[in-house]
Amino acid sequence: MSEFKNFWDNSEFEKKNETNEFEENGLSEEAWLTNYTNKLKFLDVLLTEMKNDIEQVKQLVDLAKDDYLAYIESAEQTILQLAMQVSEKIIGHELSSSKESFLYIVKKVLKEVREYPEIQLRVHHKNYPFLLTAQEEIMSIFPKETTFYIYPDEDLQETACIIETSKGRIDASVDSQLHELKQKLIELLEGE
Repeated sequence: MSEFKNFWDNSEFEKKNETNEFEENGLSEEAWLTNYTNKLKFLDVLLTEMKNDIEQVKQLVDLAKDDYLAYIESAEQTILQLAMQVSEKIIGHELSSSKESFLYIVKKVLKEVREYPEIQLRVHHKNYPFLLTAQEEIMSIFPKETTFYIYPDEDLQETACIIETSKGRIDASVDSQLHELKQKLIELLEGE
């Protein structure tokens, strides 16, 4: 409080000194007061302009931030699309060139339905001979009472694998699994 009083007293002192200087120069206290008021008005206008400029800068920063976030969000979708396309090509190539990889996927899916008494596996006709030679290995994952059949299906894609049981049909093809994965990833991105 004493600092404010000192400031006020000093301002009053300076005002008196300035008033005396104006009077010595032939200016009245009224002219001095008008000059002082005009300076205050000018400073007030300057302060208002600075506040407006600061507010505009804040708005520009907010716009830039929103634009950046929108760009990142759209890039996430693009990156996901590219990653899925590359994955599909790599997995498709791997499964076409490596019968063991295809057998691994078939066995993994069949393990999920091994409790059913009858299981039918439908695969592309190119994979049929290989799976017939691996039938004993495949049968080892089932209980002894399970009946298991493999059928060639020319309408399926080369990496496709359809399993049928008494409870229904499972599309275990790589394409459908990748499609499901893609949908879940898109849902996750949209949920963020």
